[in-house]
Amino acid sequence: MIQLMIMMLERVGIIVILGFMLAHMKVFRQYLQHPEGYKGKGVLIFIFSLFSIISNYTGIEIREHKILNNDWIFAIDPSSSIANTRILGVEIGGLIGGPFVGAGVGLLSGIHRFSLGGTTALSCAVSSLLAGVIAGYIGSFFRKRHQM
Repeated sequence: MIQLMIMMLERVGIIVILGFMLAHMKVFRQYLQHPEGYKGKGVLIFIFSLFSIISNYTGIEIREHKILNNDWIFAIDPSSSIANTRILGVEIGGLIGGPFVGAGVGLLSGIHRFSLGGTTALSCAVSSLLAGVIAGYIGSFFRKRHQM
């Protein structure tokens, strides 16, 4: 279990580094601060979907209670599942961009996760969509009530 946690922290580090690099780009900061309009929402959906898809590829395959350390996962054995950080991109996208962005990111990352296969493919796809929508409504709530 400790080994899996350490491996997952490494994967989170990849996403944090990508986010840090993007946060220093002026164009991306503008879309984060003003995600109104279809273009802004489209850019946010694209970026956070990319984060989630990268998380799917860099996940850790688990088969029969054994951790298989793959560098990149392109397909999963039908009896396996993945431990990954996909939901991180979905939730941040929803919190920042609202329910439309959250649903878009959740849908795209869920479809991608479903295409990889495995025992948890359908439940991961559905949970990605639901998490994106819920995070989007939570983000909208806090934007309306408080300055976020």
